[in-house]
Amino acid sequence: MKRYALPLIDQVVVAAFNLVLQLVLVRFASAEDYGTFVLWQALVMVMVGFQDAMIGLPLSVRIPYEPGSRRRFVLERQVATFTGLFVAAAACLFLIGVSLAYGAVVWLAPAQAVFALTFLTYYAVRYLAQSRAKFGAALAMDSAYAVLALGAVAGLVFADAVRLVPVFLGLSLPAVVAAVVGLAMLDRPPAIRFRRMLSGYREIWRDSRWTVVAVAASEMQNRAFVFIISAFYGPAVLAGIFAGNLVLRHLVMLVLAWKAFARPFVATMRNAGDYRGLVRFCAVSGLVLVGVYVVNLAVVSVAWPLFETYIYAGKYENMLPVVRVWTLINALQVPMVILALMLTTLGRYRADSFAVMIGSVVTLTGVTLLAKFVSADATLFGAGLGYVVTAAIMAYTVRGELARRRAGARLAAAAEAA
Repeated sequence: MKRYALPLIDQVVVAAFNLVLQLVLVRFASAEDYGTFVLWQALVMVMVGFQDAMIGLPLSVRIPYEPGSRRRFVLERQVATFTGLFVAAAACLFLIGVSLAYGAVVWLAPAQAVFALTFLTYYAVRYLAQSRAKFGAALAMDSAYAVLALGAVAGLVFADAVRLVPVFLGLSLPAVVAAVVGLAMLDRPPAIRFRRMLSGYREIWRDSRWTVVAVAASEMQNRAFVFIISAFYGPAVLAGIFAGNLVLRHLVMLVLAWKAFARPFVATMRNAGDYRGLVRFCAVSGLVLVGVYVVNLAVVSVAWPLFETYIYAGKYENMLPVVRVWTLINALQVPMVILALMLTTLGRYRADSFAVMIGSVVTLTGVTLLAKFVSADATLFGAGLGYVVTAAIMAYTVRGELARRRAGARLAAAAEAA
């Protein structure tokens, strides 16, 4: 029970921290600063996605962790060596990228580079802990980071210094502490050795490169609007649109929690050949989750004066229509999440990646065209269109796979009867 409870608690801690951080920044940072924070943090999270594919996944699936395993020890050193290069390269990219974006050397560039360096290091140690099934260590890391980071941001609020450079630096030191906490709780953490170890990563890369492509497609689908709106309209407009999603963050966490909860039940029904029950469970779950979004929108609409005063502080005008659009977009994502779970449970990993790739192209195209020819608010419908296309492809594949399995079960039953 503890093995399953700790990851769930950890997810709640991370989600709650991100929600509180965003609420504080919306309330106390300027629209320009908040939009810029959203943009650069989104880029860091894209790097985290790549890191998961190139570091977290190999550690989790290639060689199971055993304290005395020589092969596992070599694997961890190979991954640690690549991690060192990846994190250093990411920090350099942010240092150069931010400077180029502003056309000059600004203090934000080194602050963002330090944040990328420390945050990616923290997550690398976190992936190591999770791959060893040390979920208590991962929870300790995330809890330390959440408490210290929120304390730093609270200090900035009281000092009336909620600006980009102090915020990124204030989030960097807690990441260092979290990484140190994780390394202290793990037995024999791997050391970086560039000689021989880096060349050994080539085999790992051959196995993980398609996962990296799938991650890139997924990140494009989920974050394209951030980059497109910022490019066409600037960070202040991005802030006003992104802020509309804050009152839905708890529901996004609910959908992710449902996915973690439902996975073993769906797998059990698959193993029992109860495909009718599997479809019914997923369909009812989808209706319930979408219904929760509808109820949430009704509550927010009725209590909107309170939200507008205490969350948005009157800085973002006409936000309720944006919240309504975000409710629609997030509700459209529910069928995609459920169908993706069904596909992966049925073993159709490539089909899942293919659907996400097609959907990401649709999203990028729709978001770009709507941003250029309609308005910033309309770009969200491009994301919604991508979710619909992805879900349609997934539904078609799931239907075919279930039909194939049912036909196989009927043939097996007929052969046994004969």
